[in-house]
Amino acid sequence: MFFSMLKRDGVLFVRCLLSALLLTLVFGLVCAGAAVSALRGAEDVFVPVKAAVVDGEDTVASRLLINAVSGTDYISDVLEIEKYSMRKAEKALKAGEIAAIIVLPENFIGDITGGKMSRGQIILSPASVSNSDVVSSTARFGEVMLAAGQYAAIGGDILAMEKGLDYTLRRDCLAEVNSTLLNEAMSARDTYFDITVTDYAGTSMSTDAHYAVSWISFLLFLCALFFAKLCRSDFSRPMLCRLRASGVRDGAFLLGKIGYPFLFRAILLLLLLPWASQILTPDPLAVIGGVAAVLLASVIGTAITLATESGTAVNAFLAIAGLFLCGGILPRQILPDILLWIGEYSPFGVVRSLLSPLFGGRISPVIAVLSIVYALAAVLWCLRSLENERIGGDA
Repeated sequence: MFFSMLKRDGVLFVRCLLSALLLTLVFGLVCAGAAVSALRGAEDVFVPVKAAVVDGEDTVASRLLINAVSGTDYISDVLEIEKYSMRKAEKALKAGEIAAIIVLPENFIGDITGGKMSRGQIILSPASVSNSDVVSSTARFGEVMLAAGQYAAIGGDILAMEKGLDYTLRRDCLAEVNSTLLNEAMSARDTYFDITVTDYAGTSMSTDAHYAVSWISFLLFLCALFFAKLCRSDFSRPMLCRLRASGVRDGAFLLGKIGYPFLFRAILLLLLLPWASQILTPDPLAVIGGVAAVLLASVIGTAITLATESGTAVNAFLAIAGLFLCGGILPRQILPDILLWIGEYSPFGVVRSLLSPLFGGRISPVIAVLSIVYALAAVLWCLRSLENERIGGDA
């Protein structure tokens, strides 16, 4: 009887399959367009052309040099430079208030003009990376900081003149120093700065990966709408009592209701991944997280569909609300922290987090525990719905 039930569910699944494929294609195209639009909107609106300078040297010379370089036309026209503390700069970058952080270590200027190796750091927000003007201007800032060391050479030449040194010696010395400084300036971004791109708004992913994983999660949740008939066709007191009398237990009843939609979602995810991201990571944790995400979405979808006749509406609301709260519709920077927190730990947010390792993200221990809790709660909800239907029918 177990296999008969599985076969019956397979027939119902096939009947739902054509409409599911058509609706998935339509929703997939709509989701792709909406995701691209949301991504472009986030990049256009939340890439402030402003960079913070953290001056580890903090001397009169470094402050004057920062002011002089940041005021040059080809930098000030594109990038606004402002001095920050490291803590304030990191907070501003995370909040989307600045595009980059330029960190100058202690004795940075002195080391460069003295011929010593000193490395600064350029930290770019993931959104700013897409803006070539911001990237080039940030790098140019470091280059000009180094090239400004030529002032020291000019000052040295003036001093040599005052001391009456030979003109040829002064000329050769100045030419050599300027040539060296110029060559160093041209490669300053690679030689003197370590460039780092931060995660997007605390998501542990890049901007495009965040939107890809959010909208894929949305599509996985919408799949529950396609298989409502599979879940509810046998969900009536007479049928449940007949199946129970035939030896079909609740576990066997639920296997096909969860298993077939799981299979559909898993294939859909495999088809979407190559098109959704270029940073897929094939490590075991990413694969396990992807399987867990698809399974959790399937169990939750089935549980909600069985729990109420308006289950399709509830599933749609859960998907839309989760997408909004996780920052898939409006950029995360303008959403209050409390909404982001709710979204992160909602069923939708947990599914999204489980998928994130496929896109270079991370799964926190809290999310791992919550995924188990939500899965168990959904299964128990399914079992309770079956029991309530039988009891309700008797009443």
